[in-house]
Amino acid sequence: MPIFILFTIFSCSNDKDEDMDEKQDYTSFVVTVDKRVPETMIFPNCIAAYKKDNKYYIIENFGSLSSKTASREIIIKDKTIKEVYVFSDYNSVIRFDIVFNVENNIINQFNIDYNTKGIHVNDKSDPTQYPQ
Repeated sequence: MPIFILFTIFSCSNDKDEDMDEKQDYTSFVVTVDKRVPETMIFPNCIAAYKKDNKYYIIENFGSLSSKTASREIIIKDKTIKEVYVFSDYNSVIRFDIVFNVENNIINQFNIDYNTKGIHVNDKSDPTQYPQ
């Protein structure tokens, strides 16, 4: 009987990744950079945005990112936002060529992969190219 109880206790422990997928009453995300990206490569002035009617809108400016740092948890107040885009002032201004899909009521984990490219932004004042 004691072995059965001990097995039951250990089999019920939660994994850290499972905690991140737990449902909550709000939607949020954290952005990270792949650990294979050199630590010296810093992406300054990162902005999370969404796209609506072919224009980008700011969700939040979350500062610089590198493979050693992660953004703070960013809450999405608008439940209609289904995709997040990330911009940076790296090498002039870029939009990362990855679109992050939002799942509601969890902390979404968005990772800028090692193979992610940057799409050059020509005009920061143009909402079809850069969030306003």
